[in-house]
Amino acid sequence: MASERPAPGEVHALGRLLNPASIAVVGASEGPRHGGEVVRSLRASGYRGRIFPVNPRYEKVYDLKCFASVAAIGEPVDCVVLAVARDQAPEQLRQAAAAGARGAVIVSGGFRETGEEGIRLERELTDIARKHGIRCIGPNTIGYVNVADRVGCYAASLPQTEPGCIAADVNWRRFSKDTLKTNERKISCNDDNCL
Repeated sequence: MASERPAPGEVHALGRLLNPASIAVVGASEGPRHGGEVVRSLRASGYRGRIFPVNPRYEKVYDLKCFASVAAIGEPVDCVVLAVARDQAPEQLRQAAAAGARGAVIVSGGFRETGEEGIRLERELTDIARKHGIRCIGPNTIGYVNVADRVGCYAASLPQTEPGCIAADVNWRRFSKDTLKTNERKISCNDDNCL
């Protein structure tokens, strides 16, 4: 008998990051920018939780109400995606912590790899995350895909995928897209204990 998957947002070590009940996408927009791609990927993956686009420039993003800030959402948020300029990332992470976020995907780049100021900003992000118990992926990441729970928190176009028994942790855009596409070959297993 197959084990049941946890419900979205179930609180365990990484649940609010990898299987959140709600996701705020800071820097959301329509079009090919990272924030817009995350919103599109979440919807394309069949994500069952609440999606909150955040950008003070828009009233709606892909027909979803857009909020001026994470605080303006007015309800707790499990996970936040930061697709903003690196200088804005620490303050946005603080606001997400105040809104209850305990997971963060930091798509923003330009940190440690750019020199002293980038190193300082990355340390600031780390300090905020540790202080508030926020689990992070990033910075400078494309995101993640949790196929089993239908969470496509990914800042690029997302190929159609079906759950299987293979998990991969990759940090290279081309390899991760090719890995997701291998599912077209219907890689699967029948072992009820596969996660």
